[in-house]
Amino acid sequence: MNLKSNGAWKLSLLFQLLAISASTYLPLYFISLGLNASEVAKLDAIAFVLSLSGPILVLLLLPMMNGIFLSFLALMLAGISGILLGLTTELDYKFELFALITTCLGIANTSIPLLAVNSIGSSSSPEIISDKKSETKSSFGSKYGAYRVFGSFGFISGLLLSGILTDYVSTRLIPILCGFGSLFAALFIIKILRHEKIQKIEAVKIKSKSQLFDLVAFFIFQVLIWAGLAVIFRYLPLRMKEMGASGVFISLTLVVLGLTALFSLKKVGKITDHLPLKKSWLIVPISCCIRILAIGLPVNNLFWFFPIQLLHIPTWVLNDILTMRFLHEKKQELGGLLITVITQLSNGLGLAFGSYLMSHLIQDYGLRSSFFWVSVVPLTGVFMLPLIKTYKKQNS
Repeated sequence: MNLKSNGAWKLSLLFQLLAISASTYLPLYFISLGLNASEVAKLDAIAFVLSLSGPILVLLLLPMMNGIFLSFLALMLAGISGILLGLTTELDYKFELFALITTCLGIANTSIPLLAVNSIGSSSSPEIISDKKSETKSSFGSKYGAYRVFGSFGFISGLLLSGILTDYVSTRLIPILCGFGSLFAALFIIKILRHEKIQKIEAVKIKSKSQLFDLVAFFIFQVLIWAGLAVIFRYLPLRMKEMGASGVFISLTLVVLGLTALFSLKKVGKITDHLPLKKSWLIVPISCCIRILAIGLPVNNLFWFFPIQLLHIPTWVLNDILTMRFLHEKKQELGGLLITVITQLSNGLGLAFGSYLMSHLIQDYGLRSSFFWVSVVPLTGVFMLPLIKTYKKQNS
């Protein structure tokens, strides 16, 4: 990673995560427009399905154009769409703008991790990729964790600002905040474009049925996990709002989520460097199930939601680091572009599936009871792990 663009990478990630965290408040924005929880869940599901076009576009366009420039265009379009979503008064156009935001963030979320992992795995940590005889994964998790830590500042800032806007100003400003976060992320991408020399993205390489089967197993596992994470990220604010929580209280609860990521990413990355990948991954579906069940418990005390945010470490934090480690392992075998696109497609499909499932469960059982039914979904990911082929750990 070029030293001149190192700060720009981090600042771009900060503002991108600010935009993403602000987007978690968009369901409350649509609730304020008169939609009910079931309608918002359906809207979420349709938008996430449309966002799947983002990774597909990356698969088609990235081999033909500069990946950083593609990320810049996507973030600019997401920024403009977010600002227009907050300014327009026509409800008919809000869905199209919402779908455009999720699609563009899908493009950025596909290309930027791939470019960053390539940079981490090349110049900033040459021992990982340049010398095949001494190749090791022992430092990848800690390096990637340190890179992701900076984005946690943006995530926390977005949550705090969104909560303040919800309580004291107007929910109409939430999509505008999301838009400006994307625009600032795009501005720092320009600096990266000037200084960073990105390696050529590997071509798609599937040479056997076993490789294809491996990718399918990984894809299904991630869909199931992200269906559970969709329920947590998108419907925890609605659950708390149903219990009478203010926007600021909701944001403070979610800030705990951001803080756990901030203080654990680098440490978890370092620990997982020395653990088998699949055994570490087993923790994710189990903890995700427990976390969803905890949200749906019939409690009356809103402070209950603070300690259960600590389960963010064995769910999202651990899954993110292990997924990027899996990407790093497989990019030599299958091509970095293909495995990254598959990862992002599974994430988007999981988010859509979780939202669609919640929309029907809320209608039949109500919001709180729906958490119990949907908690089974990520747990079934346990059965996919034995089918995923990973490399044996190599000691440095």
